[in-house]
Amino acid sequence: MSVPLYQYIKEQLIEIIQDQAANTPVQSERNLAMEFRASRMTVRRAINELVDEGYLYRDANKGTFVSDQSLLKRNTLVNSDTYSYKTLYFDVKINTENPMRKKLNARADEAVIHLFRTIKEDELPIGVEEIYIKRSELSDADFANVSKTKKVMDLLGTGTSHYTFTPELVPAKYASLLALRIGTPIIVTECLINTIQGRPLAYLRTYNNPENRVIEITS
Repeated sequence: MSVPLYQYIKEQLIEIIQDQAANTPVQSERNLAMEFRASRMTVRRAINELVDEGYLYRDANKGTFVSDQSLLKRNTLVNSDTYSYKTLYFDVKINTENPMRKKLNARADEAVIHLFRTIKEDELPIGVEEIYIKRSELSDADFANVSKTKKVMDLLGTGTSHYTFTPELVPAKYASLLALRIGTPIIVTECLINTIQGRPLAYLRTYNNPENRVIEITS
């Protein structure tokens, strides 16, 4: 079976950027389309997946750049008595368009940790968790262990948490990880962690598997 063109472009780009320094600019979609003799839509799909997987990042109005591969940690497994956490993606980003930065009131030049991981209970997928933490809020020792922690609050200390629960359709990129069909209705849990004074520290967004995790909301 032949490899789809976007997948071929993606694999070629991975080989190219592995030898490049962090923050190296990537060629424009137009130039890449000419180089690979592909449509810009095909090139964009390859780049979008590389951004989602952490190989690249986008800077508003400036372009696409190579991520710091030394910070990219995959398949890190953390076990607890009932849950296991597997890191999908770990990076620190500055000057990104991610709307989650607004949740943290992060400045454009402020570093934000991005940690995405799956959660399983008895080998059943119960959720995918996206965690965003201001780098300045962690000591160097805590930063070194952030991808191994079970509970974010253990790193941040005393604070307050505000939760919201929103019905959504499972994102296509997480459907297979949750063993769900694309378009399955799920509950997304959002948690904003603040200091006692109200300063945002971290933002968590969890995509819950309705077949393996029951969300009970009580007043």
